[in-house]
Amino acid sequence: MLIQGKTRELDVVDLNNCRTHFAYYTALSRSSTSDGTIIIQGLDEGKIPRGIHGCLRQEFRELETLNIITELAYNGLLGRSVKGITRKYVLRTFQDSKDGNVQPDGLHEAVRWRQGDDPLRPAKSIVGKWEFVGARIVEPVGEGSDEEIDSEIEAAPVKRKLQKLKTRPDKGKKRARVDFVTLPGLAWDQVNHSCAYDAVFTPLYNLWQDHGARWTNRLNELGDYAAELAIGFKSFRGKTGTFERAHDIVWSQLHKKHPDLFPTGAVVTGLDDLTLKIFGSTGWGTSSKKCTKCDVAYEEQPGFCGSQALTVNSKLRARYGRDYGVSQWLSAQKIARVNQSCPRCGGGLTVFTVLDQTPPCFYLSVVDKTINFDLNLNLQVNGAKQLYGLRGVIYAMDEHFTSRVIQPDGRVWYHDGIETGSVAVEEGLLHTMTRTFLHTCVRKAGTQKAVGLIYAVLDWKSV
Repeated sequence: MLIQGKTRELDVVDLNNCRTHFAYYTALSRSSTSDGTIIIQGLDEGKIPRGIHGCLRQEFRELETLNIITELAYNGLLGRSVKGITRKYVLRTFQDSKDGNVQPDGLHEAVRWRQGDDPLRPAKSIVGKWEFVGARIVEPVGEGSDEEIDSEIEAAPVKRKLQKLKTRPDKGKKRARVDFVTLPGLAWDQVNHSCAYDAVFTPLYNLWQDHGARWTNRLNELGDYAAELAIGFKSFRGKTGTFERAHDIVWSQLHKKHPDLFPTGAVVTGLDDLTLKIFGSTGWGTSSKKCTKCDVAYEEQPGFCGSQALTVNSKLRARYGRDYGVSQWLSAQKIARVNQSCPRCGGGLTVFTVLDQTPPCFYLSVVDKTINFDLNLNLQVNGAKQLYGLRGVIYAMDEHFTSRVIQPDGRVWYHDGIETGSVAVEEGLLHTMTRTFLHTCVRKAGTQKAVGLIYAVLDWKSV
């Protein structure tokens, strides 16, 4: 009898019935010395140089290839098309980027492959679905939830822990299929630094996929760049394009028209410049100055821009104290006194802003770092209240941008084009977190501070 892991001073082995050289190794490796080893009935020497079987050969191939990928990633030379959170997916995308012809240097002849061979065979199906007996069906978020997951999806599924069932599943019930969903994100482009785009486009896509058809129409209202982004989102979800392709098209258009603001190479794009182009610089209402004494209006112009700066207001801070938040700041923008006099009567001027259209979403640049981030807020549009929810938070540290995605059900996801790549990582439920949780993001690289907020319509019935 062989005992795995136990070394023997006297080891009597019968190798006659061993099928492979693996069994020979297991039996003989128990011996501490050759003098203490006794082989009975002889052995088939032909089994030793016979070679390795296909599964082990493939294992060696994959390990060597992963070594190349790790070295390239460490040196910052790995292409952005190489992505994934599973081993097979990373290997497949790497080989596809190299036309399947990459072989590690010094690879033994026994595991090398010839031109035209598939080095990763038989792993063509690199992602799939998990099945659990008695589990409750979990539908993916957003439209198109019944789409099959195949080898060309951008974000591979994540295997999550399930709570233990308190009771055994009823006998005779069919297996329930559970679809595990990850939120997709943009992988960082190390050639043309893309972190600003990654941080903004990732929350926007996960916002768009909640109501794809509606959001496509509403993003068209933001401007040409947002409309082009919506087309890319649709192609990505329909698997006729990639998320990176959607980014590349918008970036190229921005660079062509504004090369100084949206440069190429290892230069960080300004977040305020980007959000102004994506969320629109035109107003969703009108803004005019009126004299509080003679009631004459001056300088009527578009009001409530799609991208604004959440500036410091010490008077509001003093009035509301710890309760001061985005809602109070926005309310104060509707009626704001200015340090100007009426040219007609010398009275004071006040700026009045009225929204006559519903912005589907808007961006606030966080200048006041101490203001509370309201999860929900109301805007007055044509005299009626419109409910908005916080759907994204942008962070910055050392000229690098990341983001958090907030779903309507309160789940929070973190995305960093460098750290998490083409997926966002779930962090938990927002109601279980502290009030100031969203103000900072603590990662291994350091503490990132919130610099931008994305609010979007929550109640589509009135829009």
